[in-house]
Amino acid sequence: MAKKTEMENKWKKVTGFEHSGPANIATLSVLSRTVVASQFRNNVVKYLPGINKNQAYWQLTAYLMFWTTKSSKEGKLMIGQEILATLENEFDQLVSGNYSAISFLTDYWADVLPFKISDWSYIKSKTRVVENIAWPDELDVLLHQELNKLPEEKDDPVFFISGEPKNKRKIKALVELEKAQANSFIETATRNKELLRYLIELNSYRYTRALKNVELALDVVKALPIESQGRELKILGRLFDNAQPLYKTTKNSVRIFPMYDNLLALKREVRQAITKDWIECDLRSAQLAIVAKLWSLPLVSEFLAEKQSIWAHLSEQLETELTYKLKKALKHEFLYPLCFGESKQVLKQVVTEVFEKNMGINNAFDRLFGLPIMQEIWKGRAKRIQKIYKEWGLRDAFGDWLPMKKHDKRSAISLLAQEAQSYELSLLLPVLDLAKKSSNNLAIIAWQHDGFSAVCKKNKEIWVPAMKQVVENKAKELGINTILETDSSFDDWELNPRGLTIKQLHT
Repeated sequence: MAKKTEMENKWKKVTGFEHSGPANIATLSVLSRTVVASQFRNNVVKYLPGINKNQAYWQLTAYLMFWTTKSSKEGKLMIGQEILATLENEFDQLVSGNYSAISFLTDYWADVLPFKISDWSYIKSKTRVVENIAWPDELDVLLHQELNKLPEEKDDPVFFISGEPKNKRKIKALVELEKAQANSFIETATRNKELLRYLIELNSYRYTRALKNVELALDVVKALPIESQGRELKILGRLFDNAQPLYKTTKNSVRIFPMYDNLLALKREVRQAITKDWIECDLRSAQLAIVAKLWSLPLVSEFLAEKQSIWAHLSEQLETELTYKLKKALKHEFLYPLCFGESKQVLKQVVTEVFEKNMGINNAFDRLFGLPIMQEIWKGRAKRIQKIYKEWGLRDAFGDWLPMKKHDKRSAISLLAQEAQSYELSLLLPVLDLAKKSSNNLAIIAWQHDGFSAVCKKNKEIWVPAMKQVVENKAKELGINTILETDSSFDDWELNPRGLTIKQLHT
């Protein structure tokens, strides 16, 4: 048997349970600190009597009831082999190649509750997801009621998995475990190392202050369609123990990603109810501006120079109002796949499904793909891929050489995305330097790839334009036509090229 890692030993000390393998400790930790009213847990046993046959059944049930991370394509709860091995405490068997997820699922279906799962494919990068789960009707109602409760409204609170009475010391220890796992990513981080370190070391009080707005967020959730409420309530529930977003790195990107769904994963309107005191900042048309420079796209560059909104332009072609939902769909289902690798056939299928079938917009693909600037992007992408093939790689924004792992299209497309993401990070890192020099007057409190959230202790009229200025300077240095956009409430603050002296435009 392999020697236990430090994280595994800490886990057993905190929970009393074994845990095989360091992967997904944060996931299991979040589930282990899930607190419910004791009567609700008793009702789970009442309606799912076989759950007590195996401790791992409680862990899988907690995952099915309270976890929220979904697949990007299907929008369904992922239930891959790695997480199942973690929930069953058999990760060492997975590493040795001897783990059978189906055996665990078959036992659970027989003893606790059957539910439908999808097929999976390693070759096609298709993850197994939960297709459908039907809790007993009475239990389903009780679960929704439980999710709607604030911590103080849960009578005789207990930990869902263990059944032990709620213990603040144990919750704190579990949160520290999650932070320790987040901290471990610093060791292997590259160009994002200082960003990751900064975000992890932020004082948690900056986040707990936002919790005073949770009841307002709950009101927003209750106004959502009933089918959309569960996920939001689950995320809100875990914020009371730790509202600070934790991040991880991946091998093939300088981007950082949430370790699990936190307040950044909430629906926009719910998140803004909590973070209404934060300053939201985003690069304007970031990916488009980056590829326009890197791929030498004159039409796109001219379009951006006129400070036009690509989203407004695309919505005009579709003859429909530009809503947040439409902008999100245009970004993630059309423009980004167009830039970073989707085939024309698949792109057409997705656009037809999303825009024509779901939104009722006729002839959406031809209207979007046929635009001159989209044709230029399409042809520019092909040329860039050919150059990557020829040179067997590319050099990113930081001067690091990114080699092709295989001489195939999949590897080339991966490098396209990595290159753009490196420029995205390069554009925003000057803001991190500014925050470090601000004597805590400015803090970058959350990170979202091509944007971030900030808070100012004082002098917003100085720090907001200063953030815009350092990004503008970096963009000019790189020759990328983008700016930092902030909340509309800051639009009347003017940049002064001489430094930090700011004047109001409308006085």
